[in-house]
Order: sequence, then structure tokens, then C-alpha cells
Amino acid sequence: MPRFFVPPEQIRGQAFTLTGSEARHAALVLRKKAGDIIDLFDGKDLSYQGRIESVNPERIEGIILAQEKGTRISKGGLILCQALIKGPKWDWLVEKACEIGVTKLVPLVTARTVVKPSKPEVRERWKRIALAASKQCGRSDVMEVAAPKPLAEALKDLPKDDLVLIPWEKEN
Repeated sequence: MPRFFVPPEQIRGQAFTLTGSEARHAALVLRKKAGDIIDLFDGKDLSYQGRIESVNPERIEGIILAQEKGTRISKGGLILCQALIKGPKWDWLVEKACEIGVTKLVPLVTARTVVKPSKPEVRERWKRIALAASKQCGRSDVMEVAAPKPLAEALKDLPKDDLVLIPWEKEN
């Protein structure tokens, strides 16, 4: 069953509202109608089952029938710091990282990085890919995609009390 992202601010009590691309997709592509049961998630850690009450391509309203808390890996989560790679390979990495449970992806700009993402639209595309991957794999949260940063800065930002693993191909 398709899942729909509903931001927490669009859930009030036992009512939900889908807007924008989520509403258009449900109404026009999937042809959802009043009375249909749909799966929802808030991107934070909750999943819902809801029944549609009214359908419009710009706005779908309904009531929540059931709520379930997701399962997070740990308080800090799993952070992946990865040097940027070209085009479709990076998009694939974003998708797969989300699917395996990474909670935060930190793109690294290193001395040999060819890709130099400077446009905000690029990061927005990465966030859309992470959202689509969350829907696909059944996560109740959405992986955070940080702004690209140098390796030294990323290392300083890592949690101090957690386990940090740095794989290196020349390690014995």
C-alpha cells in the first residue's frame, strides 16, 4: 500500500490533512476517494493508518484510525559521512543510505572531490530522494541530509560520547 508523508503540523487530534504533491499524487495518480484507507507517516517517528473523508487534488482531509511508534536505532542514530560522488551514483547512495537506516547523511567536500554542490536546489533534491526512500522502505522517519562540509568540520560535529568508526582501506 502506498505511504504518504504528512508533516506533524498537519495532524490535529485525530484529523490529518495532506496538501501539495502528496495530495495530488493520491487524488490524481492513485485515484483515492472518500472512504479509502491509507498509510501515513510524519517523518519524525510515527506511522498512522487513516481514512479519507474528502478528496481534492490540492487537499485531502481524513481521520486517523491507528497510530504506531517507529523503531529508531538509538538516541544518536547512525550518521554516515561520505565524500561526494558524481550524479546518479550520489542519488543512489542517498536512497540506499536511507533504506538501511542511516539517520543523518553528511556529504563531505574533500581535497579530491570533483562535485562542488553550491546550489540549494541540489540539497533539496537529496531531501526529496530521502523522503521517497522512506516511503518505499516503510520508515516512519526521514533521513536528514546535512549541508556539504569539509571532513575536518564533519569530524568536529560528530557526537562525542558515541562510537565512531572510520573505515580505511589500508588498515590491517
